[in-house]
Amino acid sequence: PALQNTVRTSDNLVARFHALWTLEGLNALDLALVREQMKDSNPRMRVQAIRASETLYKAGAKALADDYRAMTRDSDPDVVIQALLTANLFKLPNVEALIKETMAANKAKGVQEIGQRVLQRIATAAATATAFTPEQQEQMKEGETVFKSLCVTCHGEDARGVAVAGANDGSMMGPALAGSPRVQGHRDYVIKTLLHGMTGPLAGQTYTQVMLPMGAQNDQWIAN
Repeated sequence: PALQNTVRTSDNLVARFHALWTLEGLNALDLALVREQMKDSNPRMRVQAIRASETLYKAGAKALADDYRAMTRDSDPDVVIQALLTANLFKLPNVEALIKETMAANKAKGVQEIGQRVLQRIATAAATATAFTPEQQEQMKEGETVFKSLCVTCHGEDARGVAVAGANDGSMMGPALAGSPRVQGHRDYVIKTLLHGMTGPLAGQTYTQVMLPMGAQNDQWIAN
């Protein structure tokens, strides 16, 4: 409560920053508080609120996507830039169109430059995807179908995990796959997990669901 009060009432802006991020570090950041700060009169505070809110989005507060979109229309260019960067980080639906609309409406140099850089990265990623052979693209498409029908339940559409409904302690149904050192490490880890499943704590955290073995599926299914 003392930290929340500092965020809301201190006349020292840097102290407000520190209090906000201390709450984030304690896993005590509140969605209502973050949204309050997103509307603060000081644009620097609004930027910090967007950045801190990313933790809540990753933990399942997907409704923040609407806040990010709204903040691309902020009066301050720095706030707009941060909103665009966060929207791109989470690959919000139609993010490319959002960036183009923002650039058309806001001619600030920073918005134009950052927007163009992000669009170039999106274009590069799209070009890389088309470098796969038709057979590889078909395999990826089949794998995507499996993921969306099965894996998404615990790992989330964005592969960042799914928060347990109604839980206020940050409990997750399953771990994030995006950025996971296990997923990005040796290929055998993912294959063996699919074949044999997994139970128990992972990297010191316990999840409400278990990874069931998929070894009854054929090799092609596992590969997809």
